[in-house]
Amino acid sequence: RAIQDRFREGYKRVVIIGSDSPSLPVSYIHQALDSDKDMVLGPSTDGGYYLIGMREKVAEIFDGVSWGTETVLRETCEHLVQNGVGLELLPVWYDVDSPEDLKFFKTHLDLIEQAGLGNAGETGKLLNEILAPR
Repeated sequence: RAIQDRFREGYKRVVIIGSDSPSLPVSYIHQALDSDKDMVLGPSTDGGYYLIGMREKVAEIFDGVSWGTETVLRETCEHLVQNGVGLELLPVWYDVDSPEDLKFFKTHLDLIEQAGLGNAGETGKLLNEILAPR
């Protein structure tokens, strides 16, 4: 519905991202917005996707897709090919769905800080608290 609402408002390209990819590089969003393809998907490591971008209203492409499964990306790509929709795939990225994913995210933030590329701030503090040995 979010996508359809944006098209009704007159937008020509709509990009939505999942809230479970908190470290997603902004450059991936820019790449999706700049794409000349009708559809852009950002594949996630679990077989889904972290980003959907569309040039035209092609929401029916998602009919019959098994949401929340490790096959959602493959099924969506198959639907796109069958319907002749131009597709661009962004680089693979991870999302945070499990305690192990949360630990990976914390490690990623730690490495970013150690490399001097950013600061985890309050998120890092909260993750330290949540993941502290008990």
